[in-house]
Amino acid sequence: MVAQLMGARITSIILIFDIDSLLFLLSGMTALYIIASMQGIFLACALFLKKGVPGKVFASIVLLLSYELFCEYIYIRYGWKIYWPLFSIKEALGFLYGPLIFIYVTTLTDSDIKFTKRLLHFIPFTLYAAVDINTFFPLFIDQHYIIGDLDDRGICAYRITTNIIKIFITISYLIYCYFKIRNYRIRIKEYYSNIQKINLNWLYFFIITAFFLGFVGFGAVIVYLFSPDHVIHYTQIFFLMLALTIYVAGYFALTQSEMFSIVHGSKNSTDKNIKYAKSSISKESMDLYIKAITTCFEEEKIYLDPDITISSLSEKTGIPGHKISQAINETFKMNFYSLVNKYRILYAVDILSKETDQISIISVCFQSGFNSKSVFNKIFKSYTGKTPSLFRKEILEKN
Repeated sequence: MVAQLMGARITSIILIFDIDSLLFLLSGMTALYIIASMQGIFLACALFLKKGVPGKVFASIVLLLSYELFCEYIYIRYGWKIYWPLFSIKEALGFLYGPLIFIYVTTLTDSDIKFTKRLLHFIPFTLYAAVDINTFFPLFIDQHYIIGDLDDRGICAYRITTNIIKIFITISYLIYCYFKIRNYRIRIKEYYSNIQKINLNWLYFFIITAFFLGFVGFGAVIVYLFSPDHVIHYTQIFFLMLALTIYVAGYFALTQSEMFSIVHGSKNSTDKNIKYAKSSISKESMDLYIKAITTCFEEEKIYLDPDITISSLSEKTGIPGHKISQAINETFKMNFYSLVNKYRILYAVDILSKETDQISIISVCFQSGFNSKSVFNKIFKSYTGKTPSLFRKEILEKN
């Protein structure tokens, strides 16, 4: 009886709180747009003042997002007719998302792309701006052919077409950047032993989120074409997600701001031949390389240095960094990152086996060369199948 009453009450609540009620609630959250826009401007200023090109590029992306939210706030509150130049500028600036994200990612991943080649990525924006300026001043195209069929929402066939092109361009850039970051995350394991500060995890998820938002934006175009009465609700959900994206991006960009200098400065600290083409190494040379590398690991215990890199190992052995990387790959069938962490885990296992109740897990973590307990636990479990705490508990039970 109680279950039936509860079921009836839940059903009545669902009927009352229908989709229209939800959309009305979302429409009342437009104040979030202006708040997120203001926060985005503050975030952009903070990033722009930081040293290095990446911070300034990301600041530009945040400014574009903030302007997009500001325009949406104006659209909902006042409509488009009074402030239509703002929306025309917004449409043009939308073509900058893809190129700016591309420049940001390639700068962080140390891609050697010349400045002149990067300028080529702004050609779509330039072409669109040259055509769209005719909506203000009919220089070489009659305004009627561009915005002659504007409806009461400020949308026309020209705007729909250019938005589809813009979304397609942005998604194409995001796909490229996704694989660029993925390859970078693989490549840094060839040269670094601790990568949590330079693995671009947050940017990886930012790209995925932006990719999802791109498809949501494309969905808004489809909704307008087939169900124009509901497009306003759809776009409100889209811009709410965009506002939340700025909050999340702001949190990570500010709390992990050291990433900009670390990654961007890696060009100076990493071996210049980081992108090597595998060459044949004679058996005699390979034996000498492996002997020198093994000596550094087993006798000098260089893996206990939390900041050990291929470059520092190269200085110790006198072997070029790309030769060390190739020798490790071919002999041990693993990269530099895995080899260093293998030795660290063996060292940690030895400590836990001898001093099981006299030392804390965090102390073992730092003594073994790790600088993060979460990374230590993850790698320890991947090698032993157990967490450090469980491993020590089993040792104690055996003793």
